Formats: sequence, structure tokens, C-alpha cells
Amino acid sequence: TAILHAFTSMNDDLVPVNSFQEAEFARLGVARRDPMFLTMQTLLEVESFPSVRALARYSRELHPQAELQRVQWLMEGMSPEEVAEAWGRNVDPMGQKRKGMFRSAEERA
Repeated sequence: TAILHAFTSMNDDLVPVNSFQEAEFARLGVARRDPMFLTMQTLLEVESFPSVRALARYSRELHPQAELQRVQWLMEGMSPEEVAEAWGRNVDPMGQKRKGMFRSAEERA
């Protein structure tokens, strides 16, 4: 569905991904989604590896479910207050400081 959402973000008319996004975009006056930011983040993530070999090694060692739990802090159905509280804690679900998916080239070597 991520690819579908990326394509629909380029439509002239807004196609919200769910009712929450529709309501929030209406409330904030947002008329369209921009997939380019996520594309840029993904490309920066790939480029941060010092070599293709390092990217392959890192990818082999990943455990997708554990990685999702490490970086996901927004959950389906959270209220704006719960989002603010989760952000304020600045920790991931495993209790570590939230780094998102980014690591330095030195950490990847």
C-alpha cells in the first residue's frame, strides 16, 4: 500500500490514506501529500553506507519485526495527546533514545 499511497499523493485531488489523515489535513488546510521527503530520507539512508558490501551486511543482520518495534512510536488510533506524550518521551519502544533509522557511516563499517 505504500507504493499506492505514493502514487495517489501525486493526484491533483487529495486522496487521504485514512479518515484520520483526511480529518487532520482538512483541519490544518493541507491540500496534498508529498512523497519526495520520504524518498529523500530513503536515499540518504542508502547513501550513508560506506559501501555496497556494508549495506548488504547490515541488511542480512536485520530482523524486520525488531527493527519496526525499535523505530515505530506512532501507533494506529493514538490521540493527539498520546502522540505528544510519546514524542516528549524521546525514546523508542525498547527504552533507548530515539534515533530513527539513521546511523553514522562509522557505525555501519
